[in-house]
Amino acid sequence: MNYTITPMLMGRFVGHEKSAFTYKKDYGVGLNAPLFTFLVQGGGKNILFDCGPESPELAPLKTHRQITEHVSLQDQLQQHGLTPSDIDAVVVSHLHWDHSYNLELFPDKPIYVQAEEVRAALTPIPCEEHNYNVKDGNGLPQWLAGFEAMVQLEGDFQLADGLRIVTLPGHSPGLHGLLVDTAEDRYLLASDHYPLIENYEKGIPAGSHTSLYQWYDSHKKVLELADHVLPGHDDYVLRRQIYGNTP
Repeated sequence: MNYTITPMLMGRFVGHEKSAFTYKKDYGVGLNAPLFTFLVQGGGKNILFDCGPESPELAPLKTHRQITEHVSLQDQLQQHGLTPSDIDAVVVSHLHWDHSYNLELFPDKPIYVQAEEVRAALTPIPCEEHNYNVKDGNGLPQWLAGFEAMVQLEGDFQLADGLRIVTLPGHSPGLHGLLVDTAEDRYLLASDHYPLIENYEKGIPAGSHTSLYQWYDSHKKVLELADHVLPGHDDYVLRRQIYGNTP
């Protein structure tokens, strides 16, 4: 089965510190970094990879970075002729706040996440509390809205013919990507394992990580599995409106 991949721009971090993406490099360089979800379609199925951040109005209240150019997930889906009820499954790469909002839109759909990521998010180490939204005054973490629908995986998982969830720990303990067979080649939706394409092309670890050893092991795995990579926060992704539609 071959699929297509449509990137959906959800907004941008304003003045994001690039060294948070590129370990020990580019200190003091600011980026207006894009925030994505990805719509994967094929065989009559609509799969959503990641669900985006909260609205710009909520971000300052939760001490998160300023977001601009925000588009709601419902509006993005509507632009592609879909509603949340048309989504067959959701794959959440990891439970950091900028990837795991809006899960309440899919109460009756399977939401795939690694059990290791759930464990890390429930009891994060102190420096990760911000990323998982576990801070005094923030209320319950946003990802709990999808907890009852979560399918908690223990490793790689064949989601469908031509779609494979692959574990890529390093940036977070339970991050996973989605390996997608298309009519062109095999693409990996890499999320924050590769925030920028240069992380992949130059083998530069993500600046934010919980294990460099795991990051390098995951990088080796990607090099063996994927023909192309779509990173998590890079305008590189926007060079095309759709991937996989060229035989």
